[in-house]
Amino acid sequence: WSVGAGWNIANESFMQGATSFLNTLKLRASYGTSGNQNLGLFPYLATYETGWNILGSLGSIVGTLGNNNLTWEKQEQLDLGIDYALFSNRLTGSVTYYSRQSKDLLMARPLPISAGITSYNDNIGQVKNSGVEIDMRGLILDSKDFSWDLGFNLTLQKNKVTQLPEEQKEGFNAANSKRIQIGYSMYSWYLQEFAGVDPQDGKPMWYRDVKDADGNITGRETVKTYANGTRYMVGDALPYATGGINTNFSWKGISLNIITSFALGGKLLDTDKSGLMSLFSSDRTGYQASKDALKRWQKPGDITDVPYLSGATMGYNSASTHWLVKGDYLRVRSITLGYDLAKINAVKQLGLGSAKIYVSADNPFTLFGSEGLDPEQGLNGVTTNTSSSMKVLSFGLNLEF
Repeated sequence: WSVGAGWNIANESFMQGATSFLNTLKLRASYGTSGNQNLGLFPYLATYETGWNILGSLGSIVGTLGNNNLTWEKQEQLDLGIDYALFSNRLTGSVTYYSRQSKDLLMARPLPISAGITSYNDNIGQVKNSGVEIDMRGLILDSKDFSWDLGFNLTLQKNKVTQLPEEQKEGFNAANSKRIQIGYSMYSWYLQEFAGVDPQDGKPMWYRDVKDADGNITGRETVKTYANGTRYMVGDALPYATGGINTNFSWKGISLNIITSFALGGKLLDTDKSGLMSLFSSDRTGYQASKDALKRWQKPGDITDVPYLSGATMGYNSASTHWLVKGDYLRVRSITLGYDLAKINAVKQLGLGSAKIYVSADNPFTLFGSEGLDPEQGLNGVTTNTSSSMKVLSFGLNLEF
């Protein structure tokens, strides 16, 4: 269910003094709830696994425990906004605050190891998504031969886990190098922190917390075994801001349209790059390697972040902050330049309503700090060897009779 209301203040008598420049000033609010039944196939049923035969006799085991109390996930959303239009609608836009609380999330509730099954599906946990959406468009210049308008949109967003079951209130490790913990984003990175390469022996290093007898952290030290490094919360895969800018120019039949998008604040785990930096360990001789392997440590005193080549596994390309990169980017989505040939008298005499010729470039430019990596990855921020957005140059002619 949902309920909403709006009030255009610009129509009220006490706003009459502002009608010379104010066309619309509308306050709006809405609140509603919805359910999510996309919980997989029959998550409430107990299942059994066959094939666990004993001495030739057929056997089966419990695969998953059932839960007859399982329900849909629930979402409660609040929206508060302002819509405005100024200066004969030359400047329009909106500002919206949203807050969405997701409750009864379907997650795995842990069980003691002695139960024989480590967890079962249950409605536990709550997550809050909140933020501000800003949209603005303005007609900057508008004359007989020339016009120019500019649009801008921005979304500021925050994701936070607000509740976990008692047995997991301290948080738990999740897939894709994440950790679910109250007060943090569901997409928080949980990784070993890379400490560089030892200039003396060329081995990779990671940080480990040093604790006293009471378990209090007193400092940090470096270790050369990946598994011995301490994992830390080191950022969020979700950007805190996304948006776009677009503009249109028109002059005597010539038109130019530019569309861009951007993101700020997210971090990506570049497993594409780490996969090319095994440095031929574990019998990977002959496999592809990044050109950065040429920066490897070779003799005592070398300062580099690439260890020596070794046939042994050193953990260098395992998930750590060394492969965590900033996801900030600005991408020009498209640039289209066109001309209406109907402006030419000879073409106009053919009886055409419009004859537009154009050239368009899709994804021509991307400003991003990591070479060879496409900044637009999935929500979890882990790269998956996907191809970058294609750059396309096209020409065309549109005729209207």
